[in-house]
Amino acid sequence: MDNSGYVAISNLQLILSISLVLIAGLVSAFLKLGLLKSLLWGTFRAFIQLTIIGYVLTYVFALNNILIVIILLLLMSLIASREASKRINKAPVNPSIIAFIALTASTFLVGSLVVGVIITPEPWYSPRVVIPIFGLILGNSMNGIALSLDRMYSEVNVSYEEVEQLLCFGATPWEAVQEQVRNAMKAGMTPIINSLMIVGLVSLPG
Repeated sequence: MDNSGYVAISNLQLILSISLVLIAGLVSAFLKLGLLKSLLWGTFRAFIQLTIIGYVLTYVFALNNILIVIILLLLMSLIASREASKRINKAPVNPSIIAFIALTASTFLVGSLVVGVIITPEPWYSPRVVIPIFGLILGNSMNGIALSLDRMYSEVNVSYEEVEQLLCFGATPWEAVQEQVRNAMKAGMTPIINSLMIVGLVSLPG
């Protein structure tokens, strides 16, 4: 670690970190989980994405332009919403649209409060602060929304006859699916609540 607080990672250290993924891949192959291809592809994608975003952020930080920051945040929300919804099957509407609206609204609301009220950088749209903070919020929100949407559509598909009967008896759409929605929201919030419980004990912010 140098005086600036940065830790330089050598190529050898990077290769050693990748070997941990290979161990997980070997375990997957031994147990016939069918995850080896996904693990290798995910590792390759992560390496390429981190390399590209490093160059992009260098350019964005140098420009320090609010319009570019907003465009990048919207692009991040779009990518996160597609990842959160692409494994959801049997959805009556495109779940990525719902995920994008939910992710964008919640992330901009929470992120604006954190950046504008708590951190208060100068300028307030400083990409060095805004992009990492919004990225952390998006990452956590994406997992919660993915779990919630998957749980909701799965439960509605399983109990569609019950939902249809409630609608036939005059129930509103919300009344017909409110139990499934509540269960889905609980499923999405569970990992977040678990993370809150271990902050300062296991998980150390920053």
